[in-house]
Amino acid sequence: MKINITGKYLHIGKSNSSGVNNKILDQFNLLSKDFIVDKIEVKSKRRNVFQKILSLLPFVESGYDYHIHLSKILKDDFLYIRKPNYDLGLYRFLKEIKNLNKKLLILIEIPTYPYFFDTYFHNLFHFFRNFHLYLKDYFYKKRISQFVNNFIVYSNHNEVLQIPTIKINNGCNVSNYSVRKIKSDFYNGTIRLLFVGHISKSSGLERIIRGLNHYNNNFSSYKIIVNVIGNGKEIFYYKKLVKKYNLMGNFIFHGYLEKDRFDYFYDISDMAIASLGLYKNKVEIGNFLKISEYLAKGMPILTGSKIGFFQNYSFPFDLNFPSDNSFIDFNRIIDFLNFIYSNNSPEEISTLINKYAIEFVDISKSFLPILNRIKQRNT
Repeated sequence: MKINITGKYLHIGKSNSSGVNNKILDQFNLLSKDFIVDKIEVKSKRRNVFQKILSLLPFVESGYDYHIHLSKILKDDFLYIRKPNYDLGLYRFLKEIKNLNKKLLILIEIPTYPYFFDTYFHNLFHFFRNFHLYLKDYFYKKRISQFVNNFIVYSNHNEVLQIPTIKINNGCNVSNYSVRKIKSDFYNGTIRLLFVGHISKSSGLERIIRGLNHYNNNFSSYKIIVNVIGNGKEIFYYKKLVKKYNLMGNFIFHGYLEKDRFDYFYDISDMAIASLGLYKNKVEIGNFLKISEYLAKGMPILTGSKIGFFQNYSFPFDLNFPSDNSFIDFNRIIDFLNFIYSNNSPEEISTLINKYAIEFVDISKSFLPILNRIKQRNT
């Protein structure tokens, strides 16, 4: 039964990631189960060329049309904003809302924190291209925070800009993912690893590439194949590195694939690769949607940082490497797979991991702190 609490779920446009779009829908559906909620997608205003150029300046609105939604929020109890752009437009919008509706609970979700390197500084070219966004963020983030009751983070930060946080895990709707049907060749001498996601510096795939080169040059007990699904600016660097080490037969880039084609690669893979380069962005804890999706599919995972899901609950199917630029030791991977398969079959392990995901990773569990905060909004 719904509680008589009204609110809005606000997000900026649509993402290029189907996983993120599904997450937006899942979050909205969870809010809608308990409260009376509408979803608002903020879109860009129509602008001419001069207005677009002018909007690059730090003290000019970026062009998102927040104010057409103002009247819809005036009588609400809460406003949930996912990953906004901090600029003059958002500042004016929240300032006016708070003046007109002082009891409104405003929650802002920050998917990655700290986010400077991830958002603005992949490299010098990326930084200068996005410098105008960085300036807007720098000038308005603190000003906007005065209207925010809580920031929602996937890290261990208790405060952001001196505003208390709500710490959650980056869960997924586990029921949307079928447990993989194992077609592994591990017992026939072949190990397949799988990376799925946007390919960036924080992917850290050079650690896998250098580790695979070391393994091929010194050992030969297993044939190693790494399948990479996704695209991104760093793919050219990784392809160049693969060619340098003559690993074209071991390292295969498939580009973007439709979701229904993912299942084949999940089925044939022995382990999934999480981001191995978070240290570059000074992020200490990995808490990404892709990890929860791996677990929902029943995949053992290879990680290169602390993982938020595993901070409070032990998880025996995570092979963790240091958060640095050292290469990945493939002998450790082989020993790990031999160890976990010595007690359970691959099918049994996938079922165990999926059960773990249902209990600890499902978004219905990870989103509970937010639902509770809205119910206790007057405290």
